[in-house]
Amino acid sequence: FLADEAFDFAREYYLSLEKELGARFVQQMPLFKIFNNQEQQDDWLQKANSPEYEQYLSKEIKHFSEEAIKNDFGTAEVLNTFLLNTQAFLNATKLFLVENASYRNETFHSDEVVLEPDAVHYRGIHAKKIIFCTGYKAASDKYFNWLPFNLCKGERLNIEFESFQLEKAISNNVVLIPEDNNYILGSTYSWDELNEEPTAEAREELSLKFQKISNSKFQISNHLAAIRPTTIDRRPFLGLHPELKQLAIFNGMGTKSVMFCPFLAKKMCALLLNGIDLPSEVNIQRHLKHFSA
Repeated sequence: FLADEAFDFAREYYLSLEKELGARFVQQMPLFKIFNNQEQQDDWLQKANSPEYEQYLSKEIKHFSEEAIKNDFGTAEVLNTFLLNTQAFLNATKLFLVENASYRNETFHSDEVVLEPDAVHYRGIHAKKIIFCTGYKAASDKYFNWLPFNLCKGERLNIEFESFQLEKAISNNVVLIPEDNNYILGSTYSWDELNEEPTAEAREELSLKFQKISNSKFQISNHLAAIRPTTIDRRPFLGLHPELKQLAIFNGMGTKSVMFCPFLAKKMCALLLNGIDLPSEVNIQRHLKHFSA
């Protein structure tokens, strides 16, 4: 689903933005899949030899030299990956917006939006349209709560090791990613108790999954939880409100916002500025049957 176009566009976008903002937030980061058995390795190689996946999956099976990583059935690399330091990216973007008087640090309240036939007003801001980029909160917003969200809670750990170093990301039911002086271990998926509170159950789940790929002892330095704005068909929600054309939504990226947002933001601009139709896969018109005035 739009992977080829979106991935290449995203990488070039973030690299060009680094230059524009004078900040660093993109890092080349190899990612390796660890196989649990021979069947997983065979399935991988079958995909890697198909035209659809050959540019993404390596055909070479490797074994890590690091004794701390269990990889009896080998590993293989996911090709052309990069790591976006999202906090550094957001910090640099915020600084740019603040310097250009385009940032407000406040909670958005949709009930304060004032609509006119061809305009919208909100707390002193006057515009032709307003774009709702409110994440999971859109699922309970009066303008877009008709869309079939399927919200999902995720939790991750920040962990530290005493004598363990890894300069690549690894994946096996969990993902371990080097970041600065520690590591990110994530993540969980839960469709119950949708809140942003870390849980002991998720901490235990992530710890046990990590122990299946490594015997290294670690300390947990942080534990975070958030709600993903996932959708029922795993496709983003973009487009204009069915009746109130002053309102638009840009949402539903789920776990793939880093890859999808730059490419789809360009498509959204083309819709709003030039009236160019959105790709049908992401246009909220596909869910009009759920809308009632």
